[in-house]
Amino acid sequence: MFDDLERLHDVCGPWDLVLFTGDLTQCGSRDEFGKLDATLDRLWRRFDQLGSQPRLITVPGNHDLKRPSDLDPYVLALSQWHANARLRDRVFDAPDSLGYRERLAQIFRSYTDWGDSCRWHVRDRRRLGLLPGDSAYSLSLHGLELGVIGLNSAFLQLTGGDYQERLAVDPRQLHAVCDEYAPEWLQRHHINLLLTHHPPEWLHPHARQDFRQEIDPAGRFAAHFFGHMHEGTATSTAHGGGHARHALQGASLFGLEEHDGPGGRAVTRLHGFSAGRFELLPGAAQARARVFPRRMFTSAGGRRIDRDVSAYHLDERGSFAYEVPTARRA
Repeated sequence: MFDDLERLHDVCGPWDLVLFTGDLTQCGSRDEFGKLDATLDRLWRRFDQLGSQPRLITVPGNHDLKRPSDLDPYVLALSQWHANARLRDRVFDAPDSLGYRERLAQIFRSYTDWGDSCRWHVRDRRRLGLLPGDSAYSLSLHGLELGVIGLNSAFLQLTGGDYQERLAVDPRQLHAVCDEYAPEWLQRHHINLLLTHHPPEWLHPHARQDFRQEIDPAGRFAAHFFGHMHEGTATSTAHGGGHARHALQGASLFGLEEHDGPGGRAVTRLHGFSAGRFELLPGAAQARARVFPRRMFTSAGGRRIDRDVSAYHLDERGSFAYEVPTARRA
């Protein structure tokens, strides 16, 4: 990987940000977060050798929490999330959440403590939100005003089992990190990025509809980054000639070699990462994203990381590109 970073740095560096979309650990323990820091220290020393000093932004995944008992009364209550609007309103709207937000803060405590102490993590110009891991960042990078939104999609996946189409990301999470009115906050930046751990397909159908309409309408974000599915892919979807939604799913970088598939069958995990650049085009009405997806390949000669031609149509540089309208208003 370190050799590949050098090759990439020559074509798309230096880098300003590293984005991780969760599952930084296996079970959310303080010891595991300590081991994560040791791994990141090696990575950042390599960045420094290459001439980059990037900063880190993350969101939590469903493995970055201390799992409570499935008989925990708060867990049992939260299992009624989609059937009980009063519960949702109590958690997000009431000054006194009856302990729900406090219990979630306890469950994600190791993650939030790590984020508050990690020396690479962005903490200036950061606004925290209603749930652990909800955050917004306003960054000025070489003339580009960049907004980054991270939202916790794992707050309902507190135990084992299949949670596909059982999760939620609420529009109130977005507004809380955007000074209570997301459209105005987003227009302070040329482009905005959205980070969640789970893809939209893992949200409950009603929550997924709210997500599409209220959080990620077409044209709002230059990219929605997420993980969870142990594979890398990119999609651009437009309807009726309108703006496109751009979704970039990240592969696992440090995960175990196998994960549980359907029926508990062990499935080999795909490892990789992507590098890229966002740049304003002349006139600043458009921005171009260029992405260099990488994947680990295993052969008789060992392991290597190279351009991922199995899941992407890449140009001669090993990248793909797309353009987005800028959002900033004077």
